Amino acid sequence: MLHIEEIRKSLLSQSFELDLYQVKLIQQCNQEPLSFSGAGRLYQTKKGDLRLKLYCQYPELPDFGKKRSIIENQPAKIISADRLFKLESIDTDMHHWFSENILLAPTIKIPPHPIGEVIDVGIDTIKCVFSESASAKEGRRVLRVFCPGHCKIPANALEVIKNEYHETRYWNTCKFSWEQCSITVRHKDDHIKATLSGNKNDVSIELIRRILEAISVAFGKNLDWRLLEEKNDSCHVLYVQNATSCKSSISRSAILHERYSEANDLIEFVSKYLYAFSSSREDFYCYWMFTTKCCDFMFEAHAVAISTSIEGVFKKYLSDIVKADQDLCAELDEAISSIQGTEKVYSERVKNILLSSLKYSKNVKEKTIVYEFIDRVNLSEQYAKNWSELRNKFVHPKSIVRDNKKLHKSLNRISFCQILFNILLLYLIDFNGKYIEYCPQTGKRKSLIFFGRRRLDIQTT
Repeated sequence: MLHIEEIRKSLLSQSFELDLYQVKLIQQCNQEPLSFSGAGRLYQTKKGDLRLKLYCQYPELPDFGKKRSIIENQPAKIISADRLFKLESIDTDMHHWFSENILLAPTIKIPPHPIGEVIDVGIDTIKCVFSESASAKEGRRVLRVFCPGHCKIPANALEVIKNEYHETRYWNTCKFSWEQCSITVRHKDDHIKATLSGNKNDVSIELIRRILEAISVAFGKNLDWRLLEEKNDSCHVLYVQNATSCKSSISRSAILHERYSEANDLIEFVSKYLYAFSSSREDFYCYWMFTTKCCDFMFEAHAVAISTSIEGVFKKYLSDIVKADQDLCAELDEAISSIQGTEKVYSERVKNILLSSLKYSKNVKEKTIVYEFIDRVNLSEQYAKNWSELRNKFVHPKSIVRDNKKLHKSLNRISFCQILFNILLLYLIDFNGKYIEYCPQTGKRKSLIFFGRRRLDIQTT
């Protein structure tokens, strides 16, 4: 019998294998669904991807010809819902495993080979119900996620592990509460564990995703859960998904220091992040993911990502910090009305160009917003200048000349922009605590403190 603890360990070590004695892949359509059945196996690849291998003898549908196109490739076509399959399976311990939106490989033959067919498909997320008996207090819900990788969480509590012979204590746990929920984050040697508990109505998978996002942004790492356990007063459910490992991005994207930050700083950051962003995959987090992914490629990609992300954040969240000149807008409206009223003075093409230019002039320029923000948080104008130069050079390039001097300048500008991006976040969430910053010229780390809308240098380390 494979217990849930063994499943958890094997999934985190990327050695998961589970035999299924009954497997069904059923087409997700209402009329005459195609179905493959047989025995199979769930397993992980060396990279940690979750896959299903099904040994089937025949599809449960007599008319093979009509269904042949379901699994054939259609270049430049959007995959229709009818091409997706759902999984219903039972393992040798009589646990039920479910999954949806599975895309079969086009190598499967219909009708199959006389001796049968082996179907090997990738699975994004799979669910298993382990128990229908009560596993939590009535009205309560507990979510527990496990993320592969290493990240040293600032601690404020001990983890105590007991066995028959002795008791071991680890200073590796951060506990705090948010609204009506209790949150515990703990780091292990090879994974991060986060627990969210509270009333059924307050605890959700969406909330624990946002908590992981906040921790990811804080430490400059991409945390995503591989395993999620849900316990409530009726059942114990296990979710498994293909997740990216906890890989560190460039160190300068981190806002808190793993080893030297205090638990209070992490609690402040996560709490303010949750209040500021009401849903997972908010625009800011998507911009952050964009920049951290691009930093793994050529520096040109990183330059475009960080400069356009800063512009996007200003447009989305801070476009109202500078008000448009009302007198100028009134004059522009008069000019637009007079041009629209003329019929013979301008050609249609010239009229459209003039109208477009005048309407654009009513908007506050991004550069104006950036300089206003720089002034508000008492930053040097170097940050705005470096952002503007980086954006102009790489978003609208005339040429890209690779020499050491220009490369060094570009990397220096990227560092300034990364700092500006981090300070933007601290300003948006109204963070009040210590954070780290890297000097673009020397690379030395500075420990700073952000007081809501103000910042103050306190020491250099």
